[in-house]
Amino acid sequence: MINQNSILDLLNTQNTAKKAGTVSPKTETSKADTSKQITDLLSNQGIGQETGSKPSQVETDGNKPLEAVKDNLEGSRNVLKPVQHSKQLSKKQFETLDKFEEILDESFIKLKQGITPEIEKNLTQFNARSIVQIEGNRIIIDENKLDLFSYFDQELKPWKPKVNLPPYSSLTQLQLDIETTGLDPETCRVVLIGLMNERGVPLIIDCLHNEKTGLLQFLDVLNKKKPELLNTFNGFKFDLPFLIRRMEMYGIKHPFTVNMKREKCFKVAQMFGQPTIYNDIYLKIAGKDVTIIDLYHQVLAWDFVARKLTKYSLRLLS
Repeated sequence: MINQNSILDLLNTQNTAKKAGTVSPKTETSKADTSKQITDLLSNQGIGQETGSKPSQVETDGNKPLEAVKDNLEGSRNVLKPVQHSKQLSKKQFETLDKFEEILDESFIKLKQGITPEIEKNLTQFNARSIVQIEGNRIIIDENKLDLFSYFDQELKPWKPKVNLPPYSSLTQLQLDIETTGLDPETCRVVLIGLMNERGVPLIIDCLHNEKTGLLQFLDVLNKKKPELLNTFNGFKFDLPFLIRRMEMYGIKHPFTVNMKREKCFKVAQMFGQPTIYNDIYLKIAGKDVTIIDLYHQVLAWDFVARKLTKYSLRLLS
């Protein structure tokens, strides 16, 4: 059972350590830390808990939840009163207890504001502790008290987003597709880079005669456009890794980052029953992140439910 001496011992331990010089400034317990230790000390005895009362109180005396919590907080205050009048306390220890008493007051006010009469009624009507018992490693449920059709009869406030998302059509976008001489960027090269903005205006960058110049022109378009979205088709697996590798081979600095430490799994974007696994790629232009969307993954995810497509080529889907 907790008593005033328990709190006095906690406060005096700190004071004794200071006098003995065993507590350094960096490790010295603050008022808030001591207050937390007192809170833990009280909570271990079921006193001062904000979220509810002891199981026995709810089950035996029939107190309402809010009243039971109030009783616990009042119990904490009653334990503190004799301690506060003790002559054994220093000025700093008095300040610590005053701070703790403020915490108790704030806790009850917040709790009272958060529990409406409807919530209190529901909490009183249904208490899981009254139907569940734990005996050793067994959990016993009183089925006679269990109502499978009971529900929390509380009207929820309509959900509202914390931020206002702009319409998709208002975002600046670039569609990206490339043509190459093969699939291996180590031995093959880029021939064409196709781009299209959100208004449907196309731009073809010729890399056939000078691949390096074409890659630099592609980066120049990105920096000037500063798109919010970069749309690709199988871009995470082919287009972007191919472009990145070719730029690296020419020593061209680029704004892409490939996460080679961790593979990403898109479970519902399946091909032949296998989920899509790829390395994520990030793009940042002028300090702002650009969202990269792989439409190939979106098509696979859609057909995972629709089951209407037999092929997933860009030519067929376009």
